[in-house]
Parts: sequence; C-alpha cells; structure tokens
Amino acid sequence: MSFERTVLIVDDSPEDRETYRRFLLTDDRYQYIFLETDYGENGLEVCKLVQPDAILLDFHLPDIDGIEFLCELKTQFGKMQLPVIMLTGRGNEDVAVQAMKSGAADYLVKGKTTSENLRLAIHNILERDRLQQQLEQSEDRFRTSIENMLDCFGIYKCLRDESGKIVDFIVEYVNAAACTNNRMTAAEQIGKKLCEILPFHRETGLFNEYCRVVETGAPLTKEDLIYSDRFNQEYLTRAFDIRANKLGDGFVASWRDITDRKRSEERLRLLESVVVNANDAVIITAIAPLEEPGPRIVYVNQAFTDLTGYTCEEVVGRSPRFLQGAKTDKAALKRIRDALQAKKPVQEELINYCKDGSEFWVEISITPIADAAGQYTHFVAIQRNISDRKQAEMILRETRHLIEQIAVTIPDILYIHDLKERRNVYINRQVTEVLGYTPEAICQLGTVGLQSLMHPEDLALLPAHLRRFDGVGDREVLEFEYRMQHANGEWRWLCSRESVFTRNSDGSVQQILGTAQDVTARKQVEIELRRSQERIQRTLETSQIGIGFGSSNGDVLEMNDTLLSILGYTRDEFRNSKLSWRDMSPPEYAEIDRQAMEQLELTGSIKAIEKEVIRKDGTRLPILISATRLQGEVEEHIAFIVDLSDRKRAEIALRNSEERLRLAFAATQMGSWDWDISTGSITWSDNMEAMFGLTPGEFDGSYEMFESRLHPEDRDRVLEAIDSAVNTGADYNIEFRVVFPNGTVRWAQSKGQVFYDRTGKAVRMTGVDLDITDCKHSEVENARMLELAQQAQREAEAANRAKDEFVAMVSHDLRSPLNAILGWAKLLRTRQVNAETTARALDAIERNAQSQAKLLEDLLDVSRMIRGKLELQESQFDLVSLVEESVETTFLAASAKQIHLEFRIPNSEFRIPISGDRDRLQQVLGNLLSNAIKFTPEGGKIEVQLSLLISSHNHQLPTTNYQLSTTNYAQIQVIDTGNGISPEFLPHVFDRFRQAQSPNKQGGLGLGLAIARHIVELHGGTIHAASLGVGQGATFTIQLPLMPPK
Repeated sequence: MSFERTVLIVDDSPEDRETYRRFLLTDDRYQYIFLETDYGENGLEVCKLVQPDAILLDFHLPDIDGIEFLCELKTQFGKMQLPVIMLTGRGNEDVAVQAMKSGAADYLVKGKTTSENLRLAIHNILERDRLQQQLEQSEDRFRTSIENMLDCFGIYKCLRDESGKIVDFIVEYVNAAACTNNRMTAAEQIGKKLCEILPFHRETGLFNEYCRVVETGAPLTKEDLIYSDRFNQEYLTRAFDIRANKLGDGFVASWRDITDRKRSEERLRLLESVVVNANDAVIITAIAPLEEPGPRIVYVNQAFTDLTGYTCEEVVGRSPRFLQGAKTDKAALKRIRDALQAKKPVQEELINYCKDGSEFWVEISITPIADAAGQYTHFVAIQRNISDRKQAEMILRETRHLIEQIAVTIPDILYIHDLKERRNVYINRQVTEVLGYTPEAICQLGTVGLQSLMHPEDLALLPAHLRRFDGVGDREVLEFEYRMQHANGEWRWLCSRESVFTRNSDGSVQQILGTAQDVTARKQVEIELRRSQERIQRTLETSQIGIGFGSSNGDVLEMNDTLLSILGYTRDEFRNSKLSWRDMSPPEYAEIDRQAMEQLELTGSIKAIEKEVIRKDGTRLPILISATRLQGEVEEHIAFIVDLSDRKRAEIALRNSEERLRLAFAATQMGSWDWDISTGSITWSDNMEAMFGLTPGEFDGSYEMFESRLHPEDRDRVLEAIDSAVNTGADYNIEFRVVFPNGTVRWAQSKGQVFYDRTGKAVRMTGVDLDITDCKHSEVENARMLELAQQAQREAEAANRAKDEFVAMVSHDLRSPLNAILGWAKLLRTRQVNAETTARALDAIERNAQSQAKLLEDLLDVSRMIRGKLELQESQFDLVSLVEESVETTFLAASAKQIHLEFRIPNSEFRIPISGDRDRLQQVLGNLLSNAIKFTPEGGKIEVQLSLLISSHNHQLPTTNYQLSTTNYAQIQVIDTGNGISPEFLPHVFDRFRQAQSPNKQGGLGLGLAIARHIVELHGGTIHAASLGVGQGATFTIQLPLMPPK
C-alpha cells in the first residue's frame, strides 16, 4: 500500500527538477505530488498556502540562497520546521554544516545523487518527521493532562547537605493550577527552594512531613489543613486537602484549595440562623410531587407559626395547599403551578387562611433550589403579610374612582402629585389630548422623566413654587404657568391651579390636587404681540428711512428721528407745534398731493412719488414718499420718506464724469466694461464695441458673445484669468487677441477689479480694455529679427566647435592604433624577439588594424547617413537567432570582465520572423552590447530581453503568444548595471560625436549610437535610452515592426 506525499522542489534548473521527479516516481512506498518553483521567495509563498511533506532545496537560487531560505522558513513556521533536503552543485563541508545547523534534515550533492539515495533520504526524513510528531503528541497529551488538572500538582527534588540531610526541596515542575494557587508564574517557582518561596512550610511542620515521605516512602494525606503563608507578597489563610508520594530522591504532591467550600459551609450555618429568625414566613418543601396532593413541607420557621397559627409539627409532611380557600385566586394558583413545573421562580399575591379560619393577604415568592450537581431538590417559599397594604389600596381605589368620575367631566388636566414620592400618582385622560402621552406613561415617568418634559427655564422656577405649599391653607389655590413638551416635540403652555389634597401626620403637605389648562394659544398671541411691538419700536428708532404717522385730515401725529432730521426739527419742536402734510408740501405739488390722497382712500396705499418738501428753515428738499392706511378704529396712515439730496447730487456728478471719461476713452482707443456676475449681463462703452469689431449697439450684453470674439489660442487663458480674479481676488491684467467678424486679429490689454458683498460673494467686475495692436506688431518683429540673428550665431559657433572636436577626435583615434602598429612593427624588424612576443605583436597589430578599420567604417557610415546614401539589404530572417548570435559573439568579452550576460525569451519555441537588413541590425546589437560591456564594471550583469508588443485599443501589451498582425512590434532591451547616464547627457546620447564627460572616459568618436538610431529608423522602428542616473545602469530599447501576415 502506497501513501501520498507532497514534495516541493525549489531549483532554478528545469533539468534538475525533472531528474528529481523521475527518481522519486520509481518509489513504490509513496505516491508523490510535486510542487515546483525556481525562486526561493516563491517557494516560501507556496509553503504558506500548502504545507509540503518534504522540500528539495537548491543551495544556489537566483534571488536567495538555501541558508536564507531556511532562516525565512523557520521564521515562518516557528518550532514546527518543515523537513528540508539541501542540494548543492558540488560538495562543500562548510555549506553542509551551516545547512544542518540552520534546520536542514539532510544534505546531498547533485552530481553524486542517485535515485536510490534520494529515495532513501526522502524516506528517512518522512519517517523521522512521523516519529517526531508521535513523540510530540505523546508529550503534549501528558503535559495537557497535567496542565488541565483542576487540582494543583508539583514535583520536588531533595536538596541535601554534605551529611546527606534534607535541608530543602527544589521545585522541578508545577502545573497551571499550582501557579494560580501560589500566585506565581512557573518561572518564579521552578528551580527555586520550596521553603524560600513558601517559608511557612517549616513553621507549620509540612516540611518535616515531606521529609518523612521521602525517607520512609509512606504516603502523606492531610484533609482540612488550615495553612497561612505569603503567596507572592500576599498573605493569605486558606484550607487545603493534600496528597504526597515519594518519587526518586524527592516527592510528588497534589493539593486542592477547599477554602471556598469551608466558607460555603460557614455561610450555610449563618443562613440557617437568618431563616430561623426571619420576620417573613419561610416554607421549605420537597420538589415533588407537583400533582395532588402537592409537595410536602419539610420545614417552616417561627414567623410562619406567628402568621398562620400552625406549629412546625402540625404542618411538616403536609402540602401547603391546605392554606388555600374559597377566595384564593385560582388563576394565581395556576401560574404558580406552571412556574414550579418549569422550575422557575415565581411571585404572586393571594389570599390564605389561618388556623382559626380568618383570611389574610400574602405576597408569596417561591424559588426552586438545586444541589451541587444541578438537580432541583426543594422549593423555598417566603410569605409576607400584606393585608394592611391591600386594605389601603382598596380605600385608595375607591377614592380614585370618585376622582375619575369628576375628572372625566372637566376639560382640563386633573392630577394628584405626591410631594414625597415626587411623581404624579393620578392623572386623567385629558393629558393625552394636551401633551400626547397616556396617563400610564406620565405616571411611570417619575420625577426625572416628568421634569425632562418641562422647559429648562420653567424647571428652574419649580422648586420655589413648591416651597409656597409650606405655609398654604387647605382651601388656598396657587397658580403656576410653565411650558411642557408635547410628544411631537412642540412646546405647550400650561396654567396650573393647585391646592392641598392630603397631609402627613405632622401636618406637612403630602399630596396636591391640581388642574392644568392649555393656554398655548393665549401665550402665543401675547408673545407675538409683544414681539411685534418691539419690532415696530426698533424699526422706528433705527431705520434710515423717515417714518411718520398721520391722521385722515392730514395732521402729523408722530415722527421717527430720521424724519425729524430730514425736515430739520428737534423732538421738542415737533411736540410743541402742530404740523400738517399740506403745510410742508410746495404749492406746485397740490394736484399731485390730491391724487395721492384719493389713491390712499381708494386702494389703501400710495406708490412711491418723487417730489419736494419744505423744511423748517424754508429750504426745499427732494424726497421719495409712499404711504399705507392702517387698519383700526381710528383712521390713520403711515408714510415712508427717503431723502434724495445725495442721490440727486451724485447723478449730476456721474453724468459729468461719464462725459469726461467718454472723451478720454475716444482719445486713447480705450473702452470700459461692467459685468454683473449675479445676472451674467455685461455693459460695454461705445469704444469697446469698436475694439471688438462690432457696430454701435450690436453687442447683446452676453458673456457668450464676449467669449466668441476671443482668439481660440487665447480663450482658455483669458477665462482662467477671469475665474482666478473672481474666486481668489487676484489681479486681472492680461493681454489677448480679438478676432473681428471679417477675420482681422487685433491685440488688447484688459485690466479689471472684482467687487464682493458682505458675505464675500463676488457680485460685480469692472475694468477697461486698451488696443495695443501697433505695440504688439513692433514687439513681435523685433523679437523675430533678434531670434534669427542669435540662432545664426549659435549655429555658426556650434559648427566650428563640432569641426574642431571632430578633427581632434579623428586625429587621436586614428593615431592611437597607428602608433601601436608602428611600434610593434619596429620591434619585429629587429628580429630579436621570441615566438611568444612575436605572437603578441601580430595580435596587437591585427587588433589595432581592426579598430582603425571599424573607425573608418563608422566615418563612412556617418558620411552615407548625411548624404542619405546608407541603404539596407533586406531579407527575411528570424530575429531570435540574430539576437542569440549577437549575444554569443560578445560572450567571451563579457566573461573576461566576469560580467554575467543573460539572454531571456518567453519560451524555447519562441520565434519572431522579421524583414530587414540582417547585418545592419547585428551591427546595432553589437554596438549596444559592446557599449554595455565597456561601461559595466567587473562582476556586473547584462540582460538581453526579447518580446512581442501587440497593439490593442491604442495600448501596447507584452505577450508571448505567436499571434502576429500588422500592428505587432518586436522589442529588444539591453539592460546593464553599469555606469549609467546622467540626466543632463541622456537627451544627447544619440547625437553624433557626443560622449558623456566622466573620469573613466572610454575611447571612440561617439558615432556608434548615432549610426544605430539611423539604422533602426530606416527599418521603421525606434530606439531610446533610459537611466536613473550615474551609477544606476542603463536600458536601451529597440522596437521594430514585424512582417505583415501573408
């Protein structure tokens, strides 16, 4: 029979993973499920999701090594370490030791691993893991059993002196219950001396008894031991049952704290004393039978005898039902039986009968009592005589019935308020109509709830009102007006009339009887009238408009201070003279006044009229007057008068100013505008219309028409400037172009200011526009001529610098290999060199000659590029093989610098058919790889990636599927960890004769990347460079269009 096991293989070599699978599939003991990954971090993630039975781990991984993997695994799983077999390419004792210390279960060398020893290693770690789990489970069961004991448990070892005498015991183990009992953690006890942590062991003699257990082997049993000691700084006296037995050179002990049991026994004794001496009758019965004749009485106290006349001897063994009679409530008895049947407490009020046959009311509470096992064994009933209370309640009900009959017949709220209980003990149904609450809800509110309905201002006056009852007579009535909150949230005014209803034995008032009338409507009228009078008075006193009251015959009855000031009178002068509206009106306004009075008589009001009035000093004053007839028994009217003197003067000044401004605008080709932001309307001067190519009156005053005349290139900028001025208060000063209807373009400069209301809201914007077309034309022409001159000068200087730099670089780069060739040639001509030196010389001559040929070829290519003569020899080929050849060509050069050169494609079957010049594209890749090797330090890394880009919805997405279309591109990326490119030089990296300035500058003319870009663009592709900066490496990306599908 085979068992299924899961094996995780973490190895970046597909061949090795295949080998391990093949070896293990021949195993007839287990069936394996394989999980594979080539990165260590991915392997750790797999372990989080699926816990494998074994892990085959390669020491050398692309991201982390095997030791780091083990450390992360230990952190991830803690003590429960997964079984791991470490695999290395070659044997290394240090790695093996380090792996085993880090938690590896075994270690194998790849080259020496066979199918048999791999299966054996897997079997060993799986069996070892199984046995370890069984051992841990056994230990856990034992530890759990001890730890979950309710009793305390401990193991102690003897501490002896040189003579062998026991001087103390060392604590070797204590369980959780012992730690709780001793008020100490296990760490505070284990390894410590028993008599040091619990010193009273010696004083109580327990220490000596433990010594006898060890010396004689006789077990120790102590019950009800009262023991006092300091338990972790807390002195306690407790009761224990103790058992101790010898174990080796020591003993094991278990003990139980019975302190609570002892206390319960004492409490039971006290409770028995309470029951015997209680004032209420106590009856204890058996739990059964509940059916007839009922449970039997087992105990009654003396209070039961005093209440019923029956002695304990007379009732024990009988059912309590003999106390019931004809008037006992049968429904209450059924509720009692149902509760007892359900073993639930119950409380009822009913009539019982004494031994002499007299009846009495009792409040009976019955509770089922359970034993320690939770089984109900008895009922305990407590009976209290409530006959006096029931008699008082009957009298109260009769009184309330009388009051309710009265309460139903009156429209107001009737209530009885108890001053001691501070609540309404009665209230009639009218409270629902007035406040929206039922009488029951009001009575249940109590003092706090009832006061929560009263308005806070009136609640503050309530204590003073209640104190008035301290000296009031029985027939005296006290009134109190206050507000209460209706159930719907509204405030209602109530007027209460209250008198004494009952008094206490000492003569103080116990309850008050009151009626509450809803006076909300009256109060609202009073409040509104008072507010109206206050508003009118404030209006008269503070108004900036003159207000006067007159009679039907034209006499002036009253004026406010503003009107007195308009007419030139003081308050005393007005009171001492009799003024008439007719006397203050000039004669030429007589007809207007007559018509106004007729209008007032017919319609009750006069619309605003502009006229003049004669002041006290005889001068005339322009005013605006309107009037309204007042309703009332006496026919009166009120007039409103506004002084127009300042407005008239302002109108004259404004007309004069506008005329001067119009003349100034005409002379300076300037126009003014005013924009009402709230309505959106714009007002233009005549000159503004001309500046915007409109005829006088053609502008319709809309914001849209103004916007339509702005040049399209300037429109957004102008509108943003206006919005900024309106929203932030920024200055509005901008130049823009205006397009006339005939297409003429004019320049204008506009300045404006925004005005705000008191709330900070923009309400108006005004400004002026100036025609600056002539100035702009001059500025543009001057700037154009200056730019042409400066550009010509820059180009000439750049051409001279480029020529000088080119000559210098060509001279240097041609001379350097030529000097090397001449030097080695002269050495060979001496014929005094050995074969090794001759070979070196010939190699150097050949290498420098090739360098010189490469330099000349680059110069020729640049020349062809400039003249447009660089042509492509197109053919169809596989781009994958081209890139592979380029990588293989430069592999030796990269290896010489210990640079890791890697070529990545999506899969081994990946192919990209392309049409182009194969040699030229290989020249481009050779240049990029040569530069990457040249500028990458030793130990660095160069990665060449080849992928497809498929255009979908104008987004390029990388793919590995071989699905070509006319919108597909091949992408080649050369990524290195070399010197990088500075942000300043990155834009010029493809320029001819440009090289970055650096202390480690390499040779060359700086033509390679320029030629590469030209060749790629001839293929219809693109090339670009990216770098995070100096020392951050560089990435060169080529994108070439693929062959269209046939």
